[in-house]
Amino acid sequence: MERKQWVERYMRELDCGKRKKILDQALIEEGNAPDNELRARLLESRYGKRNAQNVDYFIRGWMNMYYVNTASKGFFARKRIEREKASVLSDWKMDMVQEYGEIGKEVLYEELFNMTMLYFHLCETDKNYGAIILGLGHMKDESLISKIAGEVYRLAYETPRVMDAEEEFAIFTKAATDAFCEKYSNQQDYLMNKVNRLRSGK
Repeated sequence: MERKQWVERYMRELDCGKRKKILDQALIEEGNAPDNELRARLLESRYGKRNAQNVDYFIRGWMNMYYVNTASKGFFARKRIEREKASVLSDWKMDMVQEYGEIGKEVLYEELFNMTMLYFHLCETDKNYGAIILGLGHMKDESLISKIAGEVYRLAYETPRVMDAEEEFAIFTKAATDAFCEKYSNQQDYLMNKVNRLRSGK
């Protein structure tokens, strides 16, 4: 199903205040249809009233995926993996989404796509992320994109495998891949070469 123009804007807008305005206008014009109801619930869960410290709970889920990837070995790894997996599923409201069936999967895809685009923006604007060792200079664009591609590969492909949860995280894998290929369309081979090697067992 083709997305409405406002949904395309909504899933690419990185400012939470502007996203809310887009959604509020859609609710006035279209009413509280199931997809819009879920978008509003996810928006509230991601940035809502409980968020006294201005935390983006979807980005927090991304970071928990990172922790799983870096701490997947050792005697206590399995317990920690299960704990972090549960935290990610909670941050991304997987239980809530399942209540909406196929509509839920599509709306969650949009939110995870937005989260990934926001993470790319944070990487590009964070001086520390692109810094060379000891802060002596900054990565060239090509090196920075290669680093981001490696991170997407580890979090969206390797980590679900480590968790034995590739099916549960399939929406995230697709959203993160699509976001990278859209944002860095001329450099998507950085990511896809890694993915193809994984799929071929090399």
